[in-house]
Amino acid sequence: MRFLRSTLIRQLNMPEWVAIRCAGKTQWALAHQEEQRRQRAVSRRNRVRSALTQPVKALVSRKLNTHTGLPAAASGQLPNQGSNRVATLLIAVSLALLGGCAALQTPNQAPELTENSKPDGELPAQEPSISYKLVVQASDEAVKLLQAQLDLARFQTQSEGIFSIKPGASTSPVPLTPLELDRLCRAAPAQAQTLLETLGYFNAQVTVKREHEGGEVVYLTVSPGPLTVVQAWSLTANPELPPETLKAIRSKWKLVNERPFTRDAWSSEKTDSLARLRSLGYPAARWDSTQAIVDTQTNTVNIDAQLLSGPRFYFGELKIEGLQVQSDVAVRNLADFSPGQPYTEKALLDFQERLQKANLYDGVTVELNPDPAQAQAATVWVRLRESKLNHAVVGVGFSGNTGARVTFEHSHKRAFGLEASSRVKFELGRDLRSLDLELNSHALKDMWRNLSSMHVQRLESAGEVVRSATARLGRSQETEFIDRFYYLEGTYSGVENDAGLTKAVAASLNWQWIWRHVDSVILPTNGWATSMLLTGGGARSRSGDNGPFGRAQGRLS
Repeated sequence: MRFLRSTLIRQLNMPEWVAIRCAGKTQWALAHQEEQRRQRAVSRRNRVRSALTQPVKALVSRKLNTHTGLPAAASGQLPNQGSNRVATLLIAVSLALLGGCAALQTPNQAPELTENSKPDGELPAQEPSISYKLVVQASDEAVKLLQAQLDLARFQTQSEGIFSIKPGASTSPVPLTPLELDRLCRAAPAQAQTLLETLGYFNAQVTVKREHEGGEVVYLTVSPGPLTVVQAWSLTANPELPPETLKAIRSKWKLVNERPFTRDAWSSEKTDSLARLRSLGYPAARWDSTQAIVDTQTNTVNIDAQLLSGPRFYFGELKIEGLQVQSDVAVRNLADFSPGQPYTEKALLDFQERLQKANLYDGVTVELNPDPAQAQAATVWVRLRESKLNHAVVGVGFSGNTGARVTFEHSHKRAFGLEASSRVKFELGRDLRSLDLELNSHALKDMWRNLSSMHVQRLESAGEVVRSATARLGRSQETEFIDRFYYLEGTYSGVENDAGLTKAVAASLNWQWIWRHVDSVILPTNGWATSMLLTGGGARSRSGDNGPFGRAQGRLS
């Protein structure tokens, strides 16, 4: 009936109340017609059976009365063979016909009438639907879990009812009936106890109570009982794992004696411990066995976990994929490990971060071959997606200080066919004109780079024309903890006004260091960094002081 009702609604766009009445009438009519058809078939079969068996019974009776069996045979008087054959033929035909009659069945037999069937024009009784509200009385942690996972909690949000999940059934919601709500209430305590075990409560008591307070309200009350704690724990490994490595893993284990035991904490400790061992040079490590035996009588748990480290891995050959224009020299220079060096996950991640900061690739993936058979020389796969070789930007803007301006910027990832990147930026405005030039090499050996830059600017303001130029030539190195930057800088400044032209020049040698201890070089979220700049040089000016100068700056963050 549900299928027929949903079909009438979907295919004929029939209102739901009309579909319910039509479906009810149709169901009762089909069942009534089928019952009449079945009774007629039974009556017809009985009449055929009676018509066929009566002559046969009479013939057999006469034959038995005429021939008495053995005495007739002894006197030499045999039964008439023709009569016997006729009797036999009639019996065979009647049996065949009776078998065919017995095989008569209605092809599409509908359900028989039930006690709920109604006379024509009336609908079967429909059980009323019900809505309710669930109130969970427990701790905040338990309330959050039960409201999210209990069936009794989920169905209260489906005001239209429960959706059928039978194959081929309609996806229309079936109204929640009082009988179904009773079933949910009976199943709720056992389901809640299972969920509370994940929080460490293995002796929780759960009760369900229904009340009518302006509507159906279901109260689920939780008495959690004592929280299960760790009584004893053991974390071991195979003998091949060095004791100091196992000690480092055990020092981070958090589920120690008297600590609360929960499913999330248990899963987290297993995942974290395995990740630590893999990061220390054992990427093929796995758990040999893990078990947590809970004693519900004492509310304690005994933990036994055993690691299987697998072989120690060492770096092998560096294989690079995805390069089309750039050379692999810069990639290899950014790797601070060499074949035969013990593998660590940190070395691999640092290498990947340096490639991302190189500003040459849009996509970077670095992976180690985890095959234990190649542990002594594991291949390092580097898969790259190069950035576009040329990049240009044109802009138009306006400033209240310098007026309208036009800017053009162009960068090239392989300038002049060299292992270097260049950048040119030109700005042309009403009052300000500037030019920036940069040419920096790709990574060299030991991660050093050669740097060069120049900046030229002309600014008109308040009847003055200021011309300035700066040029730098130096080297830089970026490592895990320290960045170094050494450069020689020359500057020029000239001011032209009604009083004439004033010029100044300076040259300096600069040392800049940055020390850092952070969790990530690209996106640091924890740690500290400090920087220092030392400058020494000389200056010459027509209107100012001439001679050597020095400067020192420091910063802590």
